[in-house]
Amino acid sequence: MIRCIAFDFERKHDEPVAIEAVRMEIASGRFVWVDVELGRYAGRTDIERAVGEHLHLSPDVIEIMSRHKADTGYEHVPDGLHIAVVSCKWADHRLATTRVDVLMSAGFLLTMTRGHAEFLDNVRRDYRDDFERFARSPGFLLYEMFDHLTRSYEMIEQHFEEEVERMHLKLAGRLDASVFPLASRVAANIVRLRRHVAPARAVAAELGSRRSPMVPETTQPFLLSTAAELERILTDLTVSREILTDAVHLSMSYLTYRTNNVINALTTVSFIFLPLTFLVGVYGMNFEFQPEYKWRFGYLWFWGLVAAVSGAVGLSLWLVMRREKRAIAAARRPGRTVGARGADSVDRD
Repeated sequence: MIRCIAFDFERKHDEPVAIEAVRMEIASGRFVWVDVELGRYAGRTDIERAVGEHLHLSPDVIEIMSRHKADTGYEHVPDGLHIAVVSCKWADHRLATTRVDVLMSAGFLLTMTRGHAEFLDNVRRDYRDDFERFARSPGFLLYEMFDHLTRSYEMIEQHFEEEVERMHLKLAGRLDASVFPLASRVAANIVRLRRHVAPARAVAAELGSRRSPMVPETTQPFLLSTAAELERILTDLTVSREILTDAVHLSMSYLTYRTNNVINALTTVSFIFLPLTFLVGVYGMNFEFQPEYKWRFGYLWFWGLVAAVSGAVGLSLWLVMRREKRAIAAARRPGRTVGARGADSVDRD
């Protein structure tokens, strides 16, 4: 699909034109926005057939615009200024990306996508209002694109903030094995979005600060404000990822704490039963001359010994645990420290 719109900035007039009439409109002094939407696997031949002949694009420019890698950057080319940005959309629980090529030339602005770029839909819908009120040069289209691209990034960043909040609540509640893969996927998507936002911020800052015949000076302050907004989005993404990482670490620490409590309980029980196991082993031996077997009250003797050993071990554990609790409580009191033997000593600093 090819859309062409001719702009007259003096009379504030715009109208659609055919691709075949673009060169004539440029010759008459009007600026043309050529918007091309190709198939996802379109190549060099498809680009030449769609716009190459009508816009007289050089082979080098067509070669650059035929790249499929979803990356962001800009470079000066013989036909003007080439900018590549990445349109992102959250769909089906994944981050879908589309490369958008922008060619800024003396008489036209070419935007080309393989597939669908949602932020360009917003540019097509909203550009007319800004054109009639503010536009003084073709650079307003460049700002419109970066502005709507920034808004699309911001919407996805807000979605990730909500995802991080939901993950935080899940990690703070009853845990199951499915929570950690979900948290890992959210963190990976945040990193992926950040990988596209960071170079977009760098490009906007470069275009807004360096002089270029393709970027009017009246447009540069707006591009710098867009770069500042992209920087804020980058900061928010970093904070969201750190919050999610801290929540995962806290959840893992809580799991470790619960596991240690279970192990401590099992250790306590095993410590009590260890001497009893020894006694059972001793009296379970099949020696012929074992005097307790001949005693009339040998059975009662055995249970008495068991009770005595269990009581002694239990009392020892209770005293040790009580001492530890007192030491911990003393350490938490303000102005007091715990000595090497657990005794309280006054902090005299």
